[in-house]
Amino acid sequence: MPTIPSTDCTYEELGHTSEIGLELEAETAENLFTCTAQAMFHLIQPESAPMSNINAAADEDAEWRQITLSADDPESLLVDWLSELLYLFETTGLIYRRYNVVAWEPTFIEATVTGDAPEQPPAMHIKAVTYHQIDVSQTAENWQARIFFDI
Repeated sequence: MPTIPSTDCTYEELGHTSEIGLELEAETAENLFTCTAQAMFHLIQPESAPMSNINAAADEDAEWRQITLSADDPESLLVDWLSELLYLFETTGLIYRRYNVVAWEPTFIEATVTGDAPEQPPAMHIKAVTYHQIDVSQTAENWQARIFFDI
């Protein structure tokens, strides 16, 4: 599958039986967590415009949420982060496209997320974020992650 550049990262879709996965790279952990969220919502609605392309009137209708999570390790934190965003999507119907990570540690994240109503129905239904082959690691050059979703 193709590598897709995002604002501050790159990611590649990985196919798997009854799952879809992502491999991601970003310069910082904060950008990696932002990228995973952007990539997940791109899977849900590929035709969704990035928040930067939305006009000011539409941006006024956007809703924001504060998310604060703690976990035992970076992998669990990533699963919890994406699961919380997926839950918000399922309960509000909003596509979250803007992220401001206020604080990040390997076992803690605090962020503000902003979303708005999609213009089209979702292209994919993600049932859950999984621990299958999950990995979050820091290299000398960047941060990397692999995550799979149950579809």
